[in-house]
Amino acid sequence: MRIASLVRLFRSSSILFRACGILCGVLGAAVVASGAEPVPHLVKSWTTADGLPQNTVNAIAETPDGYLWVGTRSGLARFDGVRFVSFGLSEGLKGLHIRAFLEDGGGGLWIATFGGGLSRLKDGVIRTWTTADGLLSNEVLCLARDGGDGLWVGTILGLQHLGKNGFSPVGGDVLGKVPSMAMTPDDGLWVVSDKARLARIRSGPVFTAEKQPEPFGFNVSRLLVDSRGGLLASLANEKLMRRKDGQWTEVAHMQPSPHSYPYCLAEGAAGEIWAGTQSEGLHLLGADGARAMPGVAKDIRALHVSRDGIVWAGTEADGLCRLMPGKVRSIALEHPRQRARTHSLVEEPDGTLWAASYGAGLFHGPPGQLRPFLREGQPAVGGLLRAALRMRDGTIHLAGDKFLASKAPGSEVFEQQPLPQIPLSLCEGPDGLLWLGNDAGELQRLVDGRLQTVDKGVFPSGIGCLIRGEGESMWVATRAGLFRWQRDQVQSWTTVHGLPTDLLTTLHLDADGTLWIGTAGGGLAWLEGGRIRSVDKRHGLAGDVVMQILEDDLGHLWLGSHHGVMRLKKAELRAVAGGMSHALHPMVLDESHGLISAECSGGFSPAGLRSRSGMLHFATERGVVSIDPKQWNEETPPPKVVIEAAWVAGRLVRIQDGALTLPPGTRDLEIEFTAFHFAEPEDIHFRHRLGEKDAWQHDLGARSIRYSHLPPGEHVFEVSASHSDMRWQPATARLAITMQPHVWETGAFRLLLVGLLVASGSQWARWRLRSRRRQEIEELERLRERQRADEKFRLALESSPNAIVLAKEDGRIVLVNEQTEKWFGHTREELAGREMCTLIPDWPHAASETKAMNTGRERFGRRKDGTLFPVEIRLSRFETETGSLTLAAIVDISQRRQAEQEVARLSRISILGEFAGAIAHELNQPLAAMLSNSQVGSSMMDEPKPDKAEMKAILDDITADAKRAGGIIHGMRAMFKKEGAVPDEAVDVNEAVKQLLDLLHSEIMARKVKVDLQLGGSLPCVPAGRVELQQVLMNLLLNALDALRGAAVAQPRITLSTALEADRVLISVQDNGPGIPPQILERLFEAFTTSKPTGLGLGLAISQGIIKRFGGELCGENHAEGGAVFRIKLPVVE
Repeated sequence: MRIASLVRLFRSSSILFRACGILCGVLGAAVVASGAEPVPHLVKSWTTADGLPQNTVNAIAETPDGYLWVGTRSGLARFDGVRFVSFGLSEGLKGLHIRAFLEDGGGGLWIATFGGGLSRLKDGVIRTWTTADGLLSNEVLCLARDGGDGLWVGTILGLQHLGKNGFSPVGGDVLGKVPSMAMTPDDGLWVVSDKARLARIRSGPVFTAEKQPEPFGFNVSRLLVDSRGGLLASLANEKLMRRKDGQWTEVAHMQPSPHSYPYCLAEGAAGEIWAGTQSEGLHLLGADGARAMPGVAKDIRALHVSRDGIVWAGTEADGLCRLMPGKVRSIALEHPRQRARTHSLVEEPDGTLWAASYGAGLFHGPPGQLRPFLREGQPAVGGLLRAALRMRDGTIHLAGDKFLASKAPGSEVFEQQPLPQIPLSLCEGPDGLLWLGNDAGELQRLVDGRLQTVDKGVFPSGIGCLIRGEGESMWVATRAGLFRWQRDQVQSWTTVHGLPTDLLTTLHLDADGTLWIGTAGGGLAWLEGGRIRSVDKRHGLAGDVVMQILEDDLGHLWLGSHHGVMRLKKAELRAVAGGMSHALHPMVLDESHGLISAECSGGFSPAGLRSRSGMLHFATERGVVSIDPKQWNEETPPPKVVIEAAWVAGRLVRIQDGALTLPPGTRDLEIEFTAFHFAEPEDIHFRHRLGEKDAWQHDLGARSIRYSHLPPGEHVFEVSASHSDMRWQPATARLAITMQPHVWETGAFRLLLVGLLVASGSQWARWRLRSRRRQEIEELERLRERQRADEKFRLALESSPNAIVLAKEDGRIVLVNEQTEKWFGHTREELAGREMCTLIPDWPHAASETKAMNTGRERFGRRKDGTLFPVEIRLSRFETETGSLTLAAIVDISQRRQAEQEVARLSRISILGEFAGAIAHELNQPLAAMLSNSQVGSSMMDEPKPDKAEMKAILDDITADAKRAGGIIHGMRAMFKKEGAVPDEAVDVNEAVKQLLDLLHSEIMARKVKVDLQLGGSLPCVPAGRVELQQVLMNLLLNALDALRGAAVAQPRITLSTALEADRVLISVQDNGPGIPPQILERLFEAFTTSKPTGLGLGLAISQGIIKRFGGELCGENHAEGGAVFRIKLPVVE
């Protein structure tokens, strides 16, 4: 039935068809040739996970300030579309099971609780009445206003009226339990009770209850008064009846859903009736029955239609549900086996659509009823379609994977022809022929059934979009830029000419001649007046990929993207690109608005379609999305802003009459505010400022602002809100803030302070003069003191027995003392400004190792003549006004080094006495052999014919024994000769160990000690003195031999090993003797420390000094398996 007919029936006062007409107007169904189907409602739910106190919602109400109130079994909640604020026992309620609400018309909210009596919330304060105050029962079920200032209260024990004099009982024993009631303008209060079933309350000096006959004899479950003053009653026989002027009329029937009588009722913004059931969900009632709302829970406990027309449903255990009329029709292309990814759309003159999909083939039918196009039960064309086009003569062309299918007007058959390439775009050219662009970049025409490539029609990339230009020109979009083809020339545009990217997806030429260009990654561009401009995500687009461009009659572009469908004003696009505006404010439609998919298809054309009726159809990855631009043209007024609360340091402070007074020193002020737009609360923008002179601060979604420190004085906090179109609410919400000052911040205190300053001005001037004179005297005294200090420093510097050098951070010399001149041979003038390397060759290394005066490093100094001598350096760094300086104290340790070497030589001589017998034994063997061989040779010479070969062998043996004896004597001389102070050499550790063992061989054999030699292979050399290193090793070996003398071990053993650990050579000497006594172990390397009866205790102290001079370490300890172990770690030669 047409809407006009419904309107005429409405005017004829037929209640039944009037409701149907209103219902059809609300749904806004699109009418097509085969009939109309309503656009589905959009459903969203909130549960405890979103902040709801409990998931069973029994009551819903809306107060004039804009809040939605939700009653659950666990308390009351205030909802602004984004967040819930809970109210419970601590806020004044006596019970948490909420059953009903009633807005009292004066900003208050009546709350019926089950077990907690009756409560009223006003200005943030809850007052409660219970049986102690005269309430018949604390189990309150329903509420109604009496038309004045009174209140009707229905409880499980009966009905009461609350007036100025308190509670009055009504009906006596006639009513009983009252679950529902409604106040009509003509007949007064109607009540549903368990005793009287249906009753009417008459007013007078005493309220009386009259039992009324029920319509058709069926029990009434719920009552509702509609906007026209009629009484609606839901019956147990699934019917909805309406009483007006004393007559009952059937409005709707719940069949074919038996036993689904309405548990709750609500009237919509246009007069439609919503009914919630306890088993069949939510229904929209009409003359033809009840239409169930998909996506809503089955058990509905409360209904409310807010002032913006949104339907709110409270459910049993499924939370709060929101229903909004859908404005977007989504059509899924259903296929039993393949996913139907829509690529292209075509409209027939009768309004039916062709939809080409990639994967499921071709679909056909009216909008909302697209079905697969079959021929004799089989698909009419292949399943992989990319583009579709209807020519002016009615021919339908389909582009598939390497084929072209065409259907002549009036025919039902598609004729297919194979193609060598994949066609991507179709267009009717200026000559009335089919023009085609393929993936090889060829621009072709269909002439007499054959494709021909046009002149200059080969492009560097596949042609994703092709549209007709002015005259005989064609616009070509490729992944290598934009091209304009004409018969005799081709013009191109790329990133060089201003395109944000060369990857183009779609084109649209508007009536003004502007070419709009969609890109893959560069946003939206357009060519206007020979110049390319562009906008992208940085300017406010939802995404940088634009796959389809359609235009409506209202100056808007509709962009199909990968993030939904965007609507933009062309004037706003030009303003942003021209710098006259900072950002775009597109309207973005996605899945939350009913889109079956937010990802639109593209890269082939035509993809989107504007129908003859003005509807916009977008091809998406999951189906077709249809949008009527006229339904989105209504400008929604900016949302109302409310300042909710103020907090100081986490404590709630009271706002009274829009003003807030804060005590002195208040910090951390937080102001909470909100705005109401229940359809899209997440898209609300806020701006705020503190005073008219301040600039607006913008926030998206943030509903609070924090001020850490407000200056004393009067402030006015202002906050405003807008939708995504950035049209701001003209009347802002204001909060007057008075920040009280401290005493010293008041005007009176400042005046007093000024008076005191003026009165003491002259005194201060005199004091200042005296102070300045005193400062001059003190400055002169400081100058003299500095001069005296400088003189003391010079005297100390010159009298120092050491060489003192002061250098800058970069190593350049500032000054030296007289001792430095004597030792190094340079004058002060020669050294000033030169680097420290002049005196200390390895100064950078020495400076990095020596950190303080109490630590020193031995280095070599260099005299003016180039000779080197040993020195010890101690450094001290300090900061001055001119930078960091280093003071170097240099000590000549030549004599000390000679003394140390003499002590070491004497130590070696003392060691010689300890094993002189062993050395004599070593020499006795080769000497005895030489004597024996010489005696044999002498006797052979007496023979008449001596054997020359034998004589030569005897002489060779004598020579070898002589060399052996000479080697022993040479080694002894090297060990015990007096050395000079010379730099270290590179020593082969393994070779030095072998030589030492050869020297001590007889002593080791004499003591019957087994030496286990474990030498590491390919060891690097170490920087040391060979003789001194052998002296240390000899000392350690002799100590080990002494420790094993008389030790109670079966086999005395010494393990001598070498190895490489990291960047150091390790030498280890380990015995299996009794170990080191504990009292000796703590001061093992101190001088004159020994456990031997005849020892001096200098060997280990001298050895540690030698090893430290080589830059190494010597340590000793008892081994876990018994005995002692000494380890030497020496650095390797770089």
